[in-house]
Amino acid sequence: MLLIGILLALTATKAEPVAIQTQLPGAVSSLEVRGVWFGGGLRVTWDAPPGDPPDDYRVLWRKGPGQRTNEMQAFPRDTGITLRNLEEGQWEVRVRARRFDGGGTPKGGPWSEWTTAPVAAAPTLLQWIGGFTALAMVVLATIGLILRRRASAERGAS
Repeated sequence: MLLIGILLALTATKAEPVAIQTQLPGAVSSLEVRGVWFGGGLRVTWDAPPGDPPDDYRVLWRKGPGQRTNEMQAFPRDTGITLRNLEEGQWEVRVRARRFDGGGTPKGGPWSEWTTAPVAAAPTLLQWIGGFTALAMVVLATIGLILRRRASAERGAS
């Protein structure tokens, strides 16, 4: 009987929903955008906002004002991302940190300012082969010069 009374008391209690306040993350800082050495992309880095770490970051990029904006998620421990397969030209990038509220809805901090950087054309396979061929020719010429000097020094010593 006591057990039934406890069960009735427990089931009769209504739990009121509790609102969880999500504090917005601060702004990212030190946003840096630069072209990658192999062309066709941008390396984007930033410093995390102060305080508790964000749940993720959002990165936006576009070819210029009024152009289509692309968006990507970067994870909380990543304070950098490489954007690939971009056309040659000037690109703009901006970043913001986000936290999720109790219901899983993202709440974003302030966006960084748009930062512009040039993207060089990615080299073609023929350009890569040409670069390696030129390097191989320099190495072979240097080896040939060293061998000729060594042979000449040996003839002079005998």
